[in-house]
Amino acid sequence: MKTCYILAAWMVLVPFFLQAQPELAFEDIFMDKTMRIDYFHVGDANTEIVTVDHIYQYGIWAGSRVKLIDRFNNGLYYVKIFDPESGRLVYSRGFNSYFGEYQTSSPGTFAESG
Repeated sequence: MKTCYILAAWMVLVPFFLQAQPELAFEDIFMDKTMRIDYFHVGDANTEIVTVDHIYQYGIWAGSRVKLIDRFNNGLYYVKIFDPESGRLVYSRGFNSYFGEYQTSSPGTFAESG
């Protein structure tokens, strides 16, 4: 029964801690540009390697300017950007890739670029 009370208290308090640091405004952190990273995702059922191939700069940012932090924790992979001075997380997005599906279904080596 004590565990239930602790779990209930945890479920009530966690949202307050997650909202303790308000998100910064997009304009305070980023330039109005888009950065695309091409990468190679290579491996097999036991190994996974990700390497950066090329970084591009494009025109205006088309993503959200309001919800910069992804709090849903969806996907096997995450892009996270931290402020170098404070160490504070300023942007994150979760995503999946075809590599995870390949790891469980096909023998051999798989290469992905995105």
